[in-house]
Amino acid sequence: MTMTVKKDDTAIIPGDMVLLPKEKYNRLMEAWEKLQFLHKIDHSLEQSKNGQVVVKTMEELEEMANG
Repeated sequence: MTMTVKKDDTAIIPGDMVLLPKEKYNRLMEAWEKLQFLHKIDHSLEQSKNGQVVVKTMEELEEMANG
């Protein structure tokens, strides 16, 4: 099978492969990373709502850091 793909084209290649420009790939990866970060925030908010948090004062944190 012969395919001609232009520089900015996206192509689906037999065998479950996709060919896309690097710029589109980078945007896709950036969106994926943002989505993962948003899921982490949602998880943290859910933990906070359920009382699954540890509360420390600034003094306690400084004491922990300084030993």
